Amino acid sequence: MKRFVFLICLMLLSTTCAYAEQYLSSMDLENLKAAMEVTRAGVKAGESPFGAVVAGPDGSILMTQYNVSVSTHDQTKHAESMLASRFCQAYYKHPEFRSKCTLYSSMEPCAMCMYTMFSAGIGRVVYGLSADRLYELFDQYGSWPRTLLSSHQAASYMSSPMIVVGPHLEDEAAAIVDNALKMYEAKRLIKKKGTQ
Repeated sequence: MKRFVFLICLMLLSTTCAYAEQYLSSMDLENLKAAMEVTRAGVKAGESPFGAVVAGPDGSILMTQYNVSVSTHDQTKHAESMLASRFCQAYYKHPEFRSKCTLYSSMEPCAMCMYTMFSAGIGRVVYGLSADRLYELFDQYGSWPRTLLSSHQAASYMSSPMIVVGPHLEDEAAAIVDNALKMYEAKRLIKKKGTQ
């Protein structure tokens, strides 16, 4: 009986997530574009092309973060994970508020970031570029470590509901990654040429 109830709950959660994907408000689109601007700022600072913002229930942006894995020499310093951690610390005594907030990411969050957002009590995530399309771009320049669990799948394994919405504005997000990768490759070739 418990297994049956669990399966029904999982189906309802999947239906909720599917319904949520069908609609993005103008505020959602603006906040997703803001996450892409944060990503561009990170690329200008020499970081990987990933950025995120977290917004309150009214849609106002509360915090921003881009990846800092390059400057810290730490591949776990993903934008979403760092932002979720900072957000949780800042609003620790307000779990109900956190559950009504949305994290917007320029790219689909990985499993590590999904778990961090879940642990931080963030109730909803909206993302731009899908992981599948991101890896297609990365594959042009060599292999890249990847998780095989999508953000939608990761959310379905969580004990409390987390709504995952995406992908949206994929072409805009893909252009940011593509331009960043071309810039990184050009720098790599210049550096390689200089050492010959």
